[in-house]
Amino acid sequence: MLKTKFIYAWRLTYEKWFDLILNFCDQISLTPLSEKIEIHIFWDWLLKKRIPEYPFLYYYWQQNKDLVLDKWKNCDFSLMPSRFLETFWLSALDSLSVGVPVIWFRKGWLNQFGECVIDWENDVNFYEVVKSWINKNNSLEYGLLSKKCIETYGQYSWLQRKERFELLVWNKVDNNNFLLVSDFSWSIWWIESYIFNVKQQLLLWWGSVSNIFWYSWKNVFFRYLLLPISSFNLFMCYKLIKSLKKEPYNVVWFHSIQRFIWPLPLLFIWRYFTWKKLLTIHDFWIFHPFPSKVYSEDSFLWKMNFSQWLKAGFEVIWPRSLYKVIRFIPLLLKYISSKFLLYGIQKNIDTLIVPSNYMKIYISNYYKWNIVVLPHSI
Repeated sequence: MLKTKFIYAWRLTYEKWFDLILNFCDQISLTPLSEKIEIHIFWDWLLKKRIPEYPFLYYYWQQNKDLVLDKWKNCDFSLMPSRFLETFWLSALDSLSVGVPVIWFRKGWLNQFGECVIDWENDVNFYEVVKSWINKNNSLEYGLLSKKCIETYGQYSWLQRKERFELLVWNKVDNNNFLLVSDFSWSIWWIESYIFNVKQQLLLWWGSVSNIFWYSWKNVFFRYLLLPISSFNLFMCYKLIKSLKKEPYNVVWFHSIQRFIWPLPLLFIWRYFTWKKLLTIHDFWIFHPFPSKVYSEDSFLWKMNFSQWLKAGFEVIWPRSLYKVIRFIPLLLKYISSKFLLYGIQKNIDTLIVPSNYMKIYISNYYKWNIVVLPHSI
């Protein structure tokens, strides 16, 4: 019997709404439909609750992304629930690239995918929507939807990205005058793989972009341990200033700085002539202490004072008073970093790059910056 195959390839966490997938599995296991489906789950982060075992569930831990894509090609639908406001989900492009439609709660960035996304209104409807597509993977309706997915993916290819980027810098890039500032030098998974691939693509486009300011920080544990104090990363700031003094760059692109480099370089770059200073932000991390815990646009305060920042931070951490005291200092440092970064963007950055129109619309309502949409791509 031909089964309908679903795939879930994201973090198994509350904000990604993985518990909704588990509830769906519990419900459908009690019906004859459980014999007509397969659900393939990739990732290595667990919820605190028990992970169920059903005959239709298949788990694959810590797999290479290429292996995931091979499995993806043989699936019919991607399950992509998320509670918080996704700004650009690279995983959706992976799905569209192999003609696999996405079942998703229609909010955030995926709104612009239009017909390629099968949305629902609440967790009850999610069960009904998924159930309605079982055994339809060979239908004409599904075939047209799959074709539309591949066509949409073509709008986000690396060639499209190259054309957009060259328009942005007016072809002022050559082998010796482009500086890429980023804190990722290895490929892990979705957004990290994208950040790493940008470096590879720049080398491919211009032959030899020799001046790349890159920091390799492979230990995730120490990354999170040091994140609160990276607001004052004087060492990395000094290295960047030294590099700027040495070479007359036409273009400096702060592509990924939130994990370790952070805002100090933005405060000093005005001293050094560059034709273009670019900054990319990938999500709303400079506007909220925990953007992954924000589940609706209405609950998002774009210009927070310190007391609002602390309140937002304490609402999503363990409520015990001792833990709040411990978390106060990281929240304070992150708030200072956010203000430094906002000031640096206002004074010293020519163009702010965001990955989606969704982000541009919201940020433009509150900040009068020069904002350009440069979509992420695989």
